[in-house]
Amino acid sequence: MKLKRIALSIVAGAALMVPAALTGQSQNSRIVQASTLKNKITFVKSYSQPMLYNKNGKSIANKNNINFNKPIRFYGQPTIIQGPKVNAFINLNGMPQSIIKGKTYADLGDGGYVDMKAVGRYNWNNNEIGLIKNAYVYNSKGQRLSTYRGRKAYLTKGSKIKYVGKSWVTYPDSYFNLGSGIYVKSNNVNTMNGKGVLKLNTNTAIYNKKSQRISFNGQRVLPKYSIVNYAGKRRAKTKSDDYYYTNLSGSKSYAVKNYKIKGQDYYYIGKGAYIKAINVGRINGNPVFRDGGATTIVPQMDLFIYNSKLKKTKQSVKKGQKIRALDPVILGSGDIAQLFYRIKGTSNYVSWGDYSEYGFEDDAYVGNFNFRVRLNPIKTIETAATRAAEESD
Repeated sequence: MKLKRIALSIVAGAALMVPAALTGQSQNSRIVQASTLKNKITFVKSYSQPMLYNKNGKSIANKNNINFNKPIRFYGQPTIIQGPKVNAFINLNGMPQSIIKGKTYADLGDGGYVDMKAVGRYNWNNNEIGLIKNAYVYNSKGQRLSTYRGRKAYLTKGSKIKYVGKSWVTYPDSYFNLGSGIYVKSNNVNTMNGKGVLKLNTNTAIYNKKSQRISFNGQRVLPKYSIVNYAGKRRAKTKSDDYYYTNLSGSKSYAVKNYKIKGQDYYYIGKGAYIKAINVGRINGNPVFRDGGATTIVPQMDLFIYNSKLKKTKQSVKKGQKIRALDPVILGSGDIAQLFYRIKGTSNYVSWGDYSEYGFEDDAYVGNFNFRVRLNPIKTIETAATRAAEESD
């Protein structure tokens, strides 16, 4: 498999536009525990050490005994690595499925569906679905088919049938080259060249203080996953900061100064250049949250809709459907806490999933839907219900 690897720009007051191949620094350069901070990165505090990867994005052991508590030299520019193929359903209930007229079906990948109650297991290795009951095959409207794949649309107990849709995905991300063939994800990076960093969650245009698009060090758009030094320092969150992050325990909140330009939040990256705050997914390696407002969510699979009391209904939203949502609430506590977002303009909700995963590690891949920006949970259903009522007034 040919992997897509793209060198990213590093913006640090002045962008370093030197391709890695011209820096004179080999990917096999020795790992250096740095004493100064130029061309060095430091790492965000976490409950575990950062994972290490090879040039293909496959995890490897820390055989070099890297001390992540000290600055470490990096070589060249951060690089986008597509990563290895992984099962597409590993975080999505373990198998392909769809909701049709309030019932859950196993999706066979080519227009056929089987009642989930008849399914025993899904084999990730060969994409076979095993039946524990006799079952008919249905179409996307829930209508029983007469024939399927050239034979009667009826499957017997104990039989197996292949899922023929796309069964794998890759998770591209930006990585820093630490030398000796070792890479680390940019999510783990707290500072670069001694300064705090922003990580972009989409391709991002550059603006001046009048909200006019400009070029900055030869670039008009910074690519998704880019790592950008911001001007200034982090500070304790204030009421004027819409976007912020928390420390590991969640006891303290921090922000980088937001600048309001024509009603939108921006970060200043130096030399008269600004980028939209909504395009930043991480600050200093920490997931970014926003207080209030709505965001766009995109389900990674068909999802049931829950009513105002968080009871499941027979209604559903479709995979890939763009939905405006707000007012996330938490149901339960501890290991069983679940996170729900309210669908804008209604008192209904959709489930994101395990709240303990929200805002940690690669949470964009473990929830039931992706989000444009993480919203801070408002905690109680009652508050969300009040807001829903206000919307309808």
